[in-house]
Amino acid sequence: MLRYGDRDVVHGAGLRLERGRIVALVGPNGSGKSTLLRALARLHDVSSGSVSVSTDGGEDADALLMKRSDFARHVTLLSQSRPVPHGLSVRDVVEFGRHPYRGRWRAADPEGRAAVERAMALTGITELSGRGVHELSGGQLQRVWLASCLAQDTSVLLLDEPTNHLDLRYKVEIFDLVYDLARLHGVAVGLVLHDLDEAAALADEVVVLSEGKIAAAGPAHEVLESDLLSRVYAIPIVTHTDPLTGRLRTRAVGRHTDRQHDQPERTTRS
Repeated sequence: MLRYGDRDVVHGAGLRLERGRIVALVGPNGSGKSTLLRALARLHDVSSGSVSVSTDGGEDADALLMKRSDFARHVTLLSQSRPVPHGLSVRDVVEFGRHPYRGRWRAADPEGRAAVERAMALTGITELSGRGVHELSGGQLQRVWLASCLAQDTSVLLLDEPTNHLDLRYKVEIFDLVYDLARLHGVAVGLVLHDLDEAAALADEVVVLSEGKIAAAGPAHEVLESDLLSRVYAIPIVTHTDPLTGRLRTRAVGRHTDRQHDQPERTTRS
C-alpha cells in the first residue's frame, strides 16, 4: 500500500519486472502510475508490502533494507520533472549517473568514462557534451537526464513518461533505444505512458491502473479492450487492429470526434 498522508493512493498492486521485458503502466491521471514507479525506485515510502531486486548472484534481496548506493547499482528512475542545474555542462549531468560507483570520497571509477560516453552516444547528445544544460531545450534536457540514467548502468530502468517534450524523431529513437536495452542488453524496463497505442506497440505487458488498483494486466491485445478502457477512462474508447501493421489501435470518442468539417462556401466575382 502507498499513501499520501492519510490518503491511500495505491492498494495491493503487485508488479514484476523481468530482464529483457518491457512493462508499460497506463491509466488516467491520478490512478497511481507514477507513485507506484517511485515506490519501486525507493522514492516513495511503502506503507505495507515489499520491494525486492535480484542480485548479481540471482537471489532476491529486500530492496528496502539495502544501502542506497547498492540499490542504485540495480535500479534507476527517469522521473517526469527534474531541475535545470545552472553552471553545469551536459557531461557533468550525465556523470551524475556514476555516483553509486564512486563512493563517499569520489573514489576511482575505471569504467565511468566509457559508460558516460556510451550513454551520450545512445541518446544522441555527444555533440552537446560541453554546453551548459541551462541552454538546452526541453527535449534536449530530457535526453540528457536519460543519458544520466543509462550511465548508471543498472539492470532495472524505470521511466516516467520518457518522451515528454520530445519531437517525433526523438520520440521514435527513444522507444527504439528502450526496446534495444531490453532485447539486446537484458534490461528490465518499467515505464509510464499515456498514449495507449505507444504502450501496445512497445510493451510485452500492459498494466492498467484505475483508482490505485490494477484493473488488468497482460499482453496489449488482451488488456486494451474497449469495455475495460471505456470504464477506466470514463469515456467511450473503441479499439481495432491496424490492417497494415497488425498493431492494436485505440480511439477515444468525444462529442465531435466524427463531425465533418464544413467547408466555407466559396464565392466568386466576375
